[in-house]
Amino acid sequence: MAFSFSPLLIPLLLHLIHLMTAFSPLPHSLSPNFTASYLQIDNNSNYGTFLATGPFSVRAAMTYTSYLAVVHIVSDAVLWSASRDSILPSVNATIRLTATGLYIEDRGREFVWSTPPFISPVSLLQLQESGNLVLLDRFNRLLWESFDYPTDTIVSGQRLLVGQSLVSAISNRNLSMGDYRFTVTTDDGGGDAVMTWNGLTYWKLSRNTSVYKVSNLPASYMALNETGLYLVGANSSVVVVQLALRALGVSEFRIAKLDYNGRFSIKNYDSSDYGTFTWVEEFRGPVDDCRIPNICSKIGVCSAMPMPTSSSFQCSCPPGFHVNNQTNKGCLPVYDSLPSACNAGGNGDSNVSTSYLELGDGMDYFLNNFNEPRARGANLSSCENLCSLNCTCLGLFHDNSSGSCYLLENHLGSIIASSTTDRMGYIKAQRVTTSAGPHGKNDSRGNELTKKEKPFPIAGLVLLPSSGFLLITLVVVGIVWYRKRQPRNSLIELEIDGIPGLPVRFGYKELVAATENFKTQIGSGGFGTVYKGTLPDESVVAVKKITSLGVEGKREFCTEIAIIGNIRHVNLVKLTGFCSRGRQRFLVYEYMNRGSLDRVLFGNGDVLEWEERFKIALGTARGLAYLHSSCEQKIIHCDVKPENILLDDNLQVKISDFGISKLLSREQSGLEHSTFFPLFALEMHKQRRYLELVNPRLEGRVTSVEEVEKLVRVALCCVHQDPSLRPSMANVVGMLEGGYPAGVPRVESLSFLPFFGQRRMEVPRIEAHNVQNGLVLFPQANASSNCSSRGSHNSFSYMSSQQVSGPR
Repeated sequence: MAFSFSPLLIPLLLHLIHLMTAFSPLPHSLSPNFTASYLQIDNNSNYGTFLATGPFSVRAAMTYTSYLAVVHIVSDAVLWSASRDSILPSVNATIRLTATGLYIEDRGREFVWSTPPFISPVSLLQLQESGNLVLLDRFNRLLWESFDYPTDTIVSGQRLLVGQSLVSAISNRNLSMGDYRFTVTTDDGGGDAVMTWNGLTYWKLSRNTSVYKVSNLPASYMALNETGLYLVGANSSVVVVQLALRALGVSEFRIAKLDYNGRFSIKNYDSSDYGTFTWVEEFRGPVDDCRIPNICSKIGVCSAMPMPTSSSFQCSCPPGFHVNNQTNKGCLPVYDSLPSACNAGGNGDSNVSTSYLELGDGMDYFLNNFNEPRARGANLSSCENLCSLNCTCLGLFHDNSSGSCYLLENHLGSIIASSTTDRMGYIKAQRVTTSAGPHGKNDSRGNELTKKEKPFPIAGLVLLPSSGFLLITLVVVGIVWYRKRQPRNSLIELEIDGIPGLPVRFGYKELVAATENFKTQIGSGGFGTVYKGTLPDESVVAVKKITSLGVEGKREFCTEIAIIGNIRHVNLVKLTGFCSRGRQRFLVYEYMNRGSLDRVLFGNGDVLEWEERFKIALGTARGLAYLHSSCEQKIIHCDVKPENILLDDNLQVKISDFGISKLLSREQSGLEHSTFFPLFALEMHKQRRYLELVNPRLEGRVTSVEEVEKLVRVALCCVHQDPSLRPSMANVVGMLEGGYPAGVPRVESLSFLPFFGQRRMEVPRIEAHNVQNGLVLFPQANASSNCSSRGSHNSFSYMSSQQVSGPR
């Protein structure tokens, strides 16, 4: 295989020599019958090297503890290791390459690690410049590659398949597998990357504000490259999730790593400056160190520190707890002991009493943002009972305002000091007690009983069966009476719980608390009123109170919500939850900082540039195209208007209120259907220029006449009176993106425009010939579009250009 040396090469390690100070030429490939043992380790390094791609790239080596590893030479960063959980002193280890594969053996010739069997003999072991260690046969066909077996790091060009995980090390020097996992999943139907600690979720890639979900198609793998991090669909045909990063230069190298402390980070290194070494962090998760589950060890309280300080956080113990003297990490109760999972107090030992130790005000837990409450509307006593009856429960958090009860099961991590939470935390503790027994201090369980049994009274033989029959009758009557009183709501609640795909279900009190009793109104319309709210996890949301509900009941409402809640697209507002209380219905959406498009267009702020306007139009088209053709259930919006097009700080478009027409009454759902673009009614006469249609406030800053022409043509095609002549939204996106030519509107199908302009005027006959930079509303040969190419020279009605553009 041809090989070219590059400053980005990454060598493979078996005993790493610090090549920054002493580099001797080493091969980048080896043939079978190679054996390396007792490799000499340099005094300045923990490794002995047998393969390298260059003095400033990567190498293959063996560590003191016999890890076969690929290492970045300049930084000594381990990029891949083979025998993570098989630790041997280096003097006892041998690496062997044969025609059947690559092996690590101990002194007794026992295999510690090996590659799998192959269908053809191995001809070459090669360390590629990407850092990929590969085995090839004599035809240069790939037999095995280290990229298929990631450890805690991936590099540019490497893929992490769905279901595969990065697994943290125990420490920087101990590469054995730790407790943290970074896994690519399709649990939400699309794609995401999730970090877990002992199986408990504490971070999701999709929740980061820098990440955009482009498609709801299932992801196939995650890839890191020169422009960012991506979740990609099957056959590499579509990007599902993207995290855009700065494009790398030729001499730069990028890695993504799950650190031993549970933090995921993306870093790059510029190898053009050999005199210095610096990893530049481009992305990290979680951003808040205190959200890492075990950052302060068991029950340690993590408090964020103001910058600049030497550390971003500090650890302490809650009141009533002290530092664990045995490990010097984590905290223990001063007077009580902590139960182990399924060894908690109350499991049959009458000498063990269970209590709950309060953590104090302003405490939270990493898991509360990812787990559903075990119960809602519960008081503290009920929440404690739930924990006491569950042997895996080691603590709980209770929200006084909503009654939400969160259980901490199987493992206890660090506690988060938070000034914004209303939750109270409690740790289950146990204490051994002594008891005199039910019969007093001298009770010997039976010494007081007479040796001779007293005769059973005859009256008991008669009354006992009668009493039992009466008791059973009363119980049956009570159950029947209760079911007649409350059968419907109970059955409906059970049915609702069984509806798949429902988003988070909020309690009414939770929304009252989040919105401060619906204090801040941020919008209103035919569908309801919208309020700003803040959830306990500090995320800002928009709470819409729906009016004129049309669905017959709660079950039907929840069924529709399950459909809407599963729709995910970068240009659609995400439905994060709902609430159903009597006849009241609430929808909880993500909050958009810039508000709706009408405020940006018609407000007194800065004028939108032409490029920004075109970007908004394209984003809206993409969102509608997804609703029309990519959802499992086709959804027609029915109310597209600037008020329902929301913007974030980067002017990213998010369409709102899609699917809500399914929830409304006939009177409400009969609202006028808006088309994709605002209805352009154009003041037309012979040879009018396109730029005259542009908002005068843009002050001549529009230079792309072709873009203006394209947008006007597409807009007119979208308002054809005959629906069969209108292009599909997928075609609209194609025309705006330039995939195929913009359509040619049919004049005779635009005769309804004057009714929107509120006046009708006659204009001269439109000549059937091309006008450079003019609006083409007549037949055009071989036009490739969904719009008809046949024209009419009848009179045409229009609005003025000022009415078209508006005060924008």
